[in-house]
Amino acid sequence: MNGKAYYSMKKILIVILILLINFNIVHAGRSITLNFDEQISYIIPLYEKDRIVFGFDDDNHTLILDEIKERRVEFDVFIYQERNKNIKEGDERDAPIYAFADTVNLLKFDLNRDGVFDFKLDVLDYDQQKALIELTRIEEIKENTIGPPVDLNPKNKAYNNIWLLSGGVVLILVIFLVIILNKFKKNKKWSYH
Repeated sequence: MNGKAYYSMKKILIVILILLINFNIVHAGRSITLNFDEQISYIIPLYEKDRIVFGFDDDNHTLILDEIKERRVEFDVFIYQERNKNIKEGDERDAPIYAFADTVNLLKFDLNRDGVFDFKLDVLDYDQQKALIELTRIEEIKENTIGPPVDLNPKNKAYNNIWLLSGGVVLILVIFLVIILNKFKKNKKWSYH
């Protein structure tokens, strides 16, 4: 190999190395395993196509962040994966759950359909790149025990917080009281002797 070809090849390798160093690392497609025996709640940043694998009811379940849209985050949930692998063809398998949430609406899952929500998924924040979620193990009795394994009509988080509602009512009462006292004070005639 002559000297010019060697230096040209070296320059090309340096340019490729610089491009590789400056290339943004793609975070999509990670697999995160959670153990709810160790802790009941996890806060996790997820990118599109990232998956969370967790055990519940002696089986594995997978939650995938499918897509981040402008107003919501979409999830695919595959439940009872080991049991579904062992079911013979023609028998009924657990269908995947397709659901979405945002920073106002959360999801609750009743995976074993026993009338008690088993998990709560709360989207804390999201942008075009990633979503920050909190997945929590819960035991909350469903109001309507007949229904799908996920609450597809999630409640507004603010309405579920009794302290937030109580604080709002107290604030309104204080404002109302201040207005009444100001009106009374303005209408009162002072006399000096």
